[in-house]
Parts: sequence; structure tokens; C-alpha cells
Amino acid sequence: MASANGSANGHGSSKHNIPSHFIGGNHLDAAPPSSVKDFVAKHDGHSVISSVLIANNGIAAVKEIRSVRKWAYETFGNERAIQFTVMATPEDLHANADYIRMADQYVEVCTTAFAVMA
Repeated sequence: MASANGSANGHGSSKHNIPSHFIGGNHLDAAPPSSVKDFVAKHDGHSVISSVLIANNGIAAVKEIRSVRKWAYETFGNERAIQFTVMATPEDLHANADYIRMADQYVEVCTTAFAVMA
């Protein structure tokens, strides 16, 4: 059974009220050394987010990457402190879309899977 502060899942501490279902695979104690980890510790955080998956394309993805890269540069002096992986359709790959070029890596997804879900 989870405790009120979420420490029963091994990812919380007594000072954070973390829900028991919070997985937080990169909690502060387990995160590798980095400027992002130092930032989280300094600001009394509990989870280090060093990579982001963007499951969107176009201008929304571009804006997200630009915004976080700007913040990372201003905060850490390194615009690549946070890594981005984007989901890319074959059409976007063929068009050499901006969001794919801006990302650190991409995962190609089949467009027929999206058509079936729609």
C-alpha cells in the first residue's frame, strides 16, 4: 500500500506529496549527474526530465522545441540539456520537416495506423 507521500513506490521522499501511481523513472536519487539534475535538486524537485517525446508534428512541435531549447540555454548554458525525440511520418521525413531537423532523434511511424484510429 502506498503511503501518503508516495515514498512506498521508492520514488518519493517525505517532503513531496507524490501519488502512489507516479512512476518517475528518473527520480532525483537515480538520475545521472547533470546540470538538469542540479537544477531539480536546487529547486527542491523530485524528478529529472532530460528527454521529451513529442507525438505531434508541424508548428506545435517546432514551438515546443524552440521554447525548451531557449529555456535550457538561458538556464544551463546548453540548449541541448534536454533531448527531443519526435514521431515522424514518412511524408514529413520526405518533406524534411523543420521539427524533425530540430529534434535529436526521430521515430518513424506509419500513417496507416493514424488513419485506422481516426
